[in-house]
Order: sequence, then C-alpha cells, then structure tokens
Amino acid sequence: MPAQWALFVDESGRFAEADAVSVAGVLAKSPLEHHLRGPLRDALARELPHVPWPPHRWLLNHPSAHLLWHARTGNRHVADAQLRALYDSAAVALAGCCADEWTAADTATSEGREPVRSALVALDRAMPPDARAALQAEVRRAAETLARIAASVAALPPQRNPHALLVAAGEAADRDAAAFPRGVGDRYLALLDAVIERAADLLLDRPGEHTLVLEVLARRLATGAPLAPDDLWSAARRVLGPEAMRTRGASTVRVFSCNVRAWSFAKPRPGGTARATTDNAWFVFADTAANASRRLLGSPTRLAAAQAELACLLPLPNTSDRSHLAAGGTLGEELHAARTQRRAPAFPAERRWRSWALEQAAQWATLPW
Repeated sequence: MPAQWALFVDESGRFAEADAVSVAGVLAKSPLEHHLRGPLRDALARELPHVPWPPHRWLLNHPSAHLLWHARTGNRHVADAQLRALYDSAAVALAGCCADEWTAADTATSEGREPVRSALVALDRAMPPDARAALQAEVRRAAETLARIAASVAALPPQRNPHALLVAAGEAADRDAAAFPRGVGDRYLALLDAVIERAADLLLDRPGEHTLVLEVLARRLATGAPLAPDDLWSAARRVLGPEAMRTRGASTVRVFSCNVRAWSFAKPRPGGTARATTDNAWFVFADTAANASRRLLGSPTRLAAAQAELACLLPLPNTSDRSHLAAGGTLGEELHAARTQRRAPAFPAERRWRSWALEQAAQWATLPW
C-alpha cells in the first residue's frame, strides 16, 4: 500500500506588489497527520486561550490584536489583576485617541473577521508604552508556543525519516517569479510549483510508492479569480508530468487529490459560492512557515543561516541530505528543465541572485529525475 502524505500550504506577502513573498507548507504523513489534528488544536487552544481559532500568525505579531482579543473576552484569561487594569486602561485610551481604528478592529473581531492591517499598525503605534511592553511579551509567548508545539511534533519517532517536514519557496531576486509559470504569469503559482516540486523531491528520496494530497488555503490569483482545485491539478501536472506522477529509481510519487480550503471562520461574500472549510491545525503551521520564511527568503542570506533561523521559528525539519527550501521563477524553471533534460543548469548571470537560492539549486542540480 502506498505511503499517504498531505501537503498543507499557505502563502505570505502581497503578491501584486514589490514585497518579499513566500509560499510554504508542512508535508505530513498519515496516520500521524490525521491523529494529531485534534491534539494540536487542543494544545494551541490551551496555551493561547484568548486567541480566536484559528490563530493567524500575522495577527499574533500585533500587540493591539492581543489587546482586542482580551477585551472581547473580558480579560478573563489574564490572571494578574494589575495586568487586567493595565489592559483595560489601554483599551479606553485607544478607543479615545484612535476611535475609528479601534471601532473598526473591534467590530471585525466581534464578527469573526480579521481586522485590517492598517488599523492594527495605527493602534500599535498609539498604545501606551507600559501596555505595549506587556503585550509584546504576549507576542513573544505566542511565537514560543507555536515553536514548542512544532518541536514536540518533530521529536516524534522515527527521527531518521521524520513524518512531518517543512518546505518553503521564495524568489531568487525581487519579483523574479512574476513571469512564471510560462504562459500564466502568476507569482503565487510559480512559488506553488516550486513547493510542490520540492515536496515531491523529498518523497522521491524515500523508497516505495507515495500518494500526495494537496491541501491549499484559498486566495485569489493574479487574474482576480479564486484559486480552484483545477489550478492545483495544473500545477501538479506542470511539475510532475501529465499524469501528476513521477518516478525516480525505486520511488514513485503521485498526486491523489487537490483541495482548496477556507478557514472555518471565513464567510462567503454576498453572491459568492460556499467554499470547503477547515479547522485543520496543520494549516496553523503552514501559515507560520509562510510568515517566517517570507522575510528570510526575501533577503540575501546564506542557505545555512536561513535554515537555522527558520528552524528556531518553526522547529520542523527543513533540511536533510539537501535543503527543503526552493526558489521559484527563473532559477526554479531552469533547474526543472535541466534535471528533466539531464543536463547541467545554466543560471543567467545578468541578475544578482540571492545566496540561499543559488546554494539550494546547486544541491539539487546534480540529481536528475
């Protein structure tokens, strides 16, 4: 019977702008993937009781988001009386000096929606210093909690062939992926291709047959159309061939199913169609991986340094014999073509490529399909 895997994928960054962007995911094997869904969610809810499910990493990074969540729950998860009073006074102060931003963010929170980023930034800046310091400690605690729970997953046997792996893709140069995939021209899809390819590479390093389910959080593409399962199947075929399957030596990987998920709190827009929802805790780690890798892969850092820092933020394996990080765009396309054609890659020299991207490409360039 083939080994069954699921790849949970999320993205980070503003793909329509010049921001650094990344697509990342967690590759998890059954039955571990299924058995840990409940315990992972329970652990996150126990450690971060004031945070609404699911915890979204960019929100966890804002002190004002934690203040809003505490205010909505009446500070019942704050044991220290002085701290409760501090949070109460900070909420009153912000509701006075930033009334529009506070009202908009509080309304969104009460309705189960995410506040807009600009409102949280304004509230963070206006927050009284003593409250900001206390809430920054909550920001750090949330990050440490996610890292600790991920580390507990990474510590599960077998250590030699772990059943949960981190994969991530960024650009080798600013907006380098914007022209890819060829004929499509969507930065997000170019990086999604790279993530699927790297996940398949990691499975092909393991003997035997493997089936892969793609579980991808919903977003809109460059055309404005919502991401659909057919887009995922197209990506799988671009990467693995017309049957969404590839064999290397004694190993085979085949994409078995493609699903686009929306978080369970997401409400369809008026006139929109209902989407398949999920409360799967593995997406929390995919979200964290994307958020953490965006800054790292948008910098000229060396590969080893990027892997080490990423391991601190989310301690799931991100390297084995070769790196689990990948570059979409020009380098990714050339590496894909070179390996398919069993030739040495020839990376264009006219651009200044990021060090980590060149180094990971060199690791995989010598391994044909």
